[in-house]
Amino acid sequence: MGNISFSLRWARQITDTFLYSQPITADVDGDGKLEIFIGAGLLFGGGALFCVDEDGNVKWSYRTSRRVYSTPVVTDLLWDDKKEIVFGSLNGEVYCLGANGKLIWRFLARAGVESTFTAYDLDKDGRKEVLFGDNKGKLYCLRSGGRLWWSFDIDDEDMAILYSPAISDLDGNGAPDIILGAGNCIYDLEVNNGKPKLKWKYRTRNSTFGVTAPVVEDFNGDGKREIVIGSNDTYLYCLSSEGNMIWEMKLDNAMLTPPTVTPSETKEECYDIIISTKVGGMGEFKGVITYRIDYNQRILWKQDTVSYAVPSFDMDGDGRYEAILTKDNLTVGIPESYYFIIVRGNGSPCSHLPNPPGMNDTFPGRVSVSFNEGSYLILAGSVTGILFCWE
Repeated sequence: MGNISFSLRWARQITDTFLYSQPITADVDGDGKLEIFIGAGLLFGGGALFCVDEDGNVKWSYRTSRRVYSTPVVTDLLWDDKKEIVFGSLNGEVYCLGANGKLIWRFLARAGVESTFTAYDLDKDGRKEVLFGDNKGKLYCLRSGGRLWWSFDIDDEDMAILYSPAISDLDGNGAPDIILGAGNCIYDLEVNNGKPKLKWKYRTRNSTFGVTAPVVEDFNGDGKREIVIGSNDTYLYCLSSEGNMIWEMKLDNAMLTPPTVTPSETKEECYDIIISTKVGGMGEFKGVITYRIDYNQRILWKQDTVSYAVPSFDMDGDGRYEAILTKDNLTVGIPESYYFIIVRGNGSPCSHLPNPPGMNDTFPGRVSVSFNEGSYLILAGSVTGILFCWE
């Protein structure tokens, strides 16, 4: 096993309130250096998408009339060898920006947009479409120029679509399947002649606030892809490519964020699932419990944490994937400080991220990991508007 060691590269005050979205990195201007994109709210109303350079300096920001919860997608939409940034806001508007932060196009959804975004060439014309959901149960598919191609309404329009779908050719027929988790259902859509066709729908036991984003992978190494999704009904579901239940597993609490897929350490060509659950009832937050579970539904480890997103990657080059967990110190039940630990596949701690000034009293946001010039960058926002970077 190699040595795992990270140092704080910088901590910057980006804004005065919560940095909501997961940080995304890409070299959008072709200078060989990464830019960091993260959505936020602003203290006196409205929101913004911030573009930050590798040293933590804000290069530009794009203001919106409402907060930006959505995690953007960065890709070459216009087939011009340039990357565009697409994100949404609670005002229902979706924005496509160029590398300089200038607006290219704008689209108005029927409700606020908190959803993550994904881009995929569905019709194989060389240009990617953009997929996202709104807070009234509608999935949108936009052409690269911002024009609506098609939309799909889930069964319950009162349920927000918080995650973009997974896209995979499940049955090998050459047409991509769009796997959407929303409300208390999982949908498989296939697009033919510009319109989505429902192939199958699976209804969970019960989910007042919906399901997580699905993940698609050949979890048991049998050559067939399965779909794993968590739910607020406290069950983790595994479905076949035909939409039939393979297994369901009850956990202690509701699942609110997508599972992380990580390679198994005991069986080649198989995968484990890392997923976090919220402790507490409606309107309560009493912490988070994070699990690592194998395909046979064995709990490999279980830990108290405070943050949902759990990135997993091979940090020391030994072929095994570690995970980053967010922890807190408790003094008479009150969080006193927050910190990050790195755990191996069996859950044992092997390293940590140095705690910077300002980390003790600021609840960390979602964590992301990027590979840059031979080293990893670990990024995390916070409720106080500080963006942290370790390498």
